[in-house]
Amino acid sequence: MSQVNTSSLTVQTSENAMRILFEHSSDAMLLLDDGLFVDCNPAATRMMKCTREELLNTPSDRLSPELQPDGVRSADKGAQMIRIAHEKGSHLFEWVHRRPNGEDFSVEVSLTAVPFPHRQVLFTMWRDLTGRKKMEENLRESEQSYRNLFNSLQDGMFVIQDGIVVLINSTLEYLTGYQEDELVGESFTKVIAPEDMALVVENYHKRLAGEPPPEEYVIHILQSDGITRIPVNLRGNSINYNGRVAVMGSLRNISEKMRMEQELRDSQNKLQESYDRRGFQVMVSNEIGQEIASSQSVDEMFMRVVTLVEERLGYYHAQLLRYEPALNAVVLVKGYGEIGQKMLEAGHRMEMGRGLIGTAAATGQTVIRPEVVNDADWRPNPFLPETQGEIAVPVKYGERVLGVLDVQTNRAGALTGDDRLLLEGLCGQIAIALEGTRLRQEMQERLNELNRLYAGTAREGWADYRSNGSLGSGYLFDRIDIHPAETVWVEEIEKAIQQKSLVPAASADGAAVAPLAVRGEVIGALGIYDDPQRKLTAEDYALIEQVSDQVALALESARLFEQTSIALDEAEKLYNFSRNLAEASDLNAVIGAVVEAASISQINRGALITFEYDKNGSLTGGLVKAAWYSGHGHLLEAEIGTRYDQTYARAVLSRFQAEQPLFYFEASLELRKRGIFSVAALPLWIGPLQIGVLLLETSEPHEFTEDEKRPMNSLSQQAAITVQSRLLFEQIVESESIFRKTSQQLVEALNAARMANWEFDVAKGTFIFNEAYYRFL
Repeated sequence: MSQVNTSSLTVQTSENAMRILFEHSSDAMLLLDDGLFVDCNPAATRMMKCTREELLNTPSDRLSPELQPDGVRSADKGAQMIRIAHEKGSHLFEWVHRRPNGEDFSVEVSLTAVPFPHRQVLFTMWRDLTGRKKMEENLRESEQSYRNLFNSLQDGMFVIQDGIVVLINSTLEYLTGYQEDELVGESFTKVIAPEDMALVVENYHKRLAGEPPPEEYVIHILQSDGITRIPVNLRGNSINYNGRVAVMGSLRNISEKMRMEQELRDSQNKLQESYDRRGFQVMVSNEIGQEIASSQSVDEMFMRVVTLVEERLGYYHAQLLRYEPALNAVVLVKGYGEIGQKMLEAGHRMEMGRGLIGTAAATGQTVIRPEVVNDADWRPNPFLPETQGEIAVPVKYGERVLGVLDVQTNRAGALTGDDRLLLEGLCGQIAIALEGTRLRQEMQERLNELNRLYAGTAREGWADYRSNGSLGSGYLFDRIDIHPAETVWVEEIEKAIQQKSLVPAASADGAAVAPLAVRGEVIGALGIYDDPQRKLTAEDYALIEQVSDQVALALESARLFEQTSIALDEAEKLYNFSRNLAEASDLNAVIGAVVEAASISQINRGALITFEYDKNGSLTGGLVKAAWYSGHGHLLEAEIGTRYDQTYARAVLSRFQAEQPLFYFEASLELRKRGIFSVAALPLWIGPLQIGVLLLETSEPHEFTEDEKRPMNSLSQQAAITVQSRLLFEQIVESESIFRKTSQQLVEALNAARMANWEFDVAKGTFIFNEAYYRFL
């Protein structure tokens, strides 16, 4: 009996202990009997967020959503899990329960079959999986984000372990043409071009051994077709992958970059070639300009131009043609070499408006055809069968076409804008030289006309000669020396001039006077005082008349010689001015050449102002392009680069818009205070457009004479051509400088982008930074 009581006490104690564990366990515990929860601990109610009454006697499927995550109905799957637990004695599985508030949560369910009298119940334990599920979800999302990032990189990414590809991204698939399952598990050498295989393998082993291989280098990969090679930039780093050493790297397609770099190099080479050629052309242009200026005759100038253009610039053929109005054509006057001589003997000419040469002559515009084979306007020449390109440049002085410089090449596409600029500049110099020659010829014709009209112009010549003050009123010889005799006057002089014959002395103090006449025009008188000791005889009078005739002729010859010398000197000055313009180093030197040619010592300052117009041709501004100062007198106020606005242009500069030079004497008080007393304004015209004005100023009063005004028009015309050529040349030099600077900046930008891991987006036309790649690394 005692033994039975002891056993009962032990069982009771054990039951109490189990109850205490059941009630105080942190794990949710329940008893499941015939599909119903018949008991539960507080942890279960806390987990379900309900009361004990709400939980007990409730089927498990009533505490679950209708369907489990695998799509099976909770009632069916619950019955299956209970059956398995009864059959096996226990069963562990995951389940989704639903709280009374509708909130679902995941638990790990442990069912253990426990024998009870007459039946078997299931001891149930729930472990909340919400935290673990959240971690698993976060891990899946992180892995997916990593995979998305990995695949979004524009570089082909890979991981190699033991020489085998274990991971690649979609960019590498596109780059190689292989699918992921075709590369993963394969040797990385599968995509390496044979010529780069040794280098890549060597660097791979160096990296695994801890040796420092190049951080990045260029190789070629083979696409899946086994033929196509793509240049890539290879980068790699050692990493720990799944607990073991591996190499992670990237392959960046640099095909476009290499293409752009090659285009840049080609562009730079072309630019350098163009720059070198332009420099050579400028040098040759100066050389030809000097030859033109130093030529003694037109024929010599033509020969030098044709020869130098042909030989120094390497053209196939060069020739000069002169415009002949009577023939309505341009006629060959000089061609290069033996072929040129044959064409000259054949009387080569081109009608106005016909062919490239005739078109250039008729329009006054340059005609350039880099390729002439299929050109409808081109006319082939049997003497020049190898011609592939041709340029015809009109030789113009102002708007007047004097001829055409024609150049041909035997290389299609060889003629460029540089050739056009060079030859147009040469033609401008040729036109100036021809105009100088024309002026000299006109001067000679005028001299001949003066000789033919000698008698009729003697009086006017002497009147002008006297008005210039070059000749005294008279001279007296006292048997010892010759003295000026400004006040000598005897009555016989007036009679001799009126009678145009010798008048004997009228008194003891008088003189025998004979008129000095040239072809009937009296220019003076020669008198001989009578000697009281020896009276003049008839023979003496006859001798006086003979001597007077000889003296008259001598004086006339001296006067003509002096005035002719002055005229020739003016022509020579104009010729020298043309040469000085051709040799002027800059626009300041052009002003200096004009001042030198003007030969007005009072001019001590000069300013070249170019005009600016709007689209309607109205004057809107001006710019000081050059300023010259002799070093004496008041300094020049205008500085180079000074820009005048529209108000100043319309108020002041518009005064200098004129067809002919303007002269201002006795300037306003305001100008005199600034040291400006007289101004010569030379308008600069190119065709129908006045491109500016050249102002010549004096710092002391000076009234311009007619002799000083006369050459100013020719000076302004020639200066305008030279100024225009200089301005065009400055524009070319400035354009070349900008282009070279831009190319250098582009090179520096590409290099900087490569060092900073920037990429050039061809579609957007801009640089982008691979931020995702850096976050990945």
